Order: sequence, then structure tokens, then C-alpha cells
Amino acid sequence: MPIATTCGTAPAIGFAVPPESARARPTPKARAPSALFVLYVLSSVAAHRQIFFRWSWVDYTTLARGALRLVPPDDQVNRWRQDDRTMQAEMIVGEAPACEEILRVIGEFQARFNGSAA
Repeated sequence: MPIATTCGTAPAIGFAVPPESARARPTPKARAPSALFVLYVLSSVAAHRQIFFRWSWVDYTTLARGALRLVPPDDQVNRWRQDDRTMQAEMIVGEAPACEEILRVIGEFQARFNGSAA
């Protein structure tokens, strides 16, 4: 049976609720990992997958700065749009960005990550 505890005036079950000042959300810059860390993690994941999974359909050389491709090729964009419509109807509750907006943001990130202009 969980133990009821309190912190200030907020009741909790099994844990103490920190005061409001301790729950302040960090700024986006404070949450964002450094570019070097992101590159390190990406290269570590790619190396791990090459050794332990080695899926034949994955080109592991594209998991690097300058070669990362997140935006679908032109011949697959319509399938992404259809998938987005299906998810909007069956899985997404409330407002969600339009598929074109998602593709635009992904494209901008891809361009910045790969070191080119958007």
C-alpha cells in the first residue's frame, strides 16, 4: 500500500511534491544538448547498431553530419502525408501541426545539422 506524504499543501502518494519554485522549467537553451554531444551520441548509436543489429536496409554511413537524411525522398512524401492523415484521424487528440509544417521543420533541422543553409 502506498504511503501518503505531503510537501507544503500538495498531497502526494509515495513521493513528495517539490515546491513550485523547484518545478520551474528550464529554458530551451538550457535543455538543448551541445552539438558535440549530439554528434557523439549519433555516432555511438550508429556504431552500436552496425555491430549488434546490422540491418541490411540501413545505410549506416548516412548517420553522420553532412549525410543525415530525415526528410523523405520526393517519391515517398505522399505516403508520409497519407500516414499523417491516418494518425490525425485515429491517434492524435487535439490540435497538431500540419504535415507540411512538420516536413518544413524537419528539413530546416536537417539542413542545419548537415551544415548547409535551409
